[in-house]
Amino acid sequence: MSEAVQSAFGFAPGAVAVVFATFLLAGFVKGVVGVGLPTVAVGLLTATIGLQPAMSLIVVPATATNIWQALYGGQLVPLLRRLWSYLALAGVCTWVGVVLLVWSDHPLLPLILAATLLIYGALSLMRLEVTIPPQREGVLSPALGSLNGLLMGLTGSGTMPGVFYFNAIGLDRNALVQAMGLLFLTVTVALGLSLGERGALDMRVATLSLASLVPTFAGVFVGQSLRHRLSERAFRTALYWALILLGVAIIFRTL
Repeated sequence: MSEAVQSAFGFAPGAVAVVFATFLLAGFVKGVVGVGLPTVAVGLLTATIGLQPAMSLIVVPATATNIWQALYGGQLVPLLRRLWSYLALAGVCTWVGVVLLVWSDHPLLPLILAATLLIYGALSLMRLEVTIPPQREGVLSPALGSLNGLLMGLTGSGTMPGVFYFNAIGLDRNALVQAMGLLFLTVTVALGLSLGERGALDMRVATLSLASLVPTFAGVFVGQSLRHRLSERAFRTALYWALILLGVAIIFRTL
């Protein structure tokens, strides 16, 4: 059995088991709060198989789950009409962020994202939330979308400032989760294309990434069923705590 696993994926059976368990957990987190799959997966896998393989392994599961999250919710067309400039600039600037990362290669860049997640999560738990009026969306949407893409390219996480912005413009929990799915799909595809240009997605990694869809979606479905049982307040509390924990995870992964 171990030889068959080694032959199929090119990784030791123990490493394959760790990868599948990691994506099961990461899928569950994403199913509950709509965020966290890349950060959880990359954070845990970096310690076992290295950063570059971890970044490459998340592309297929993240893309597939984000397609599901983007389509599930019944508000696809209204969200695209409202957020198209945010999404377009986020996609373009993800590629720019990867270029800057290669150029600067500073190991402490993810701490910027971690600090943002911690501050926003903490302020939200204190009920110090920001509201953005509709007339300001025309300016803030492309500006914050560009920032979101840069952070994705520099750190591998596209959570901020998307969660802050979508919450501030008044989206309910289902629209918020679907909007985050659209955002994550956009920036993950941009990240995958950028990694592909640099030869980081070889056949061995691609095969294991594809196989990881099974535990990922198993976790997503379980987490999603739990989310539907939560009240709006309980959902947002879980989301803010998840953002804080993601920030802490990024700090530990960076340091």
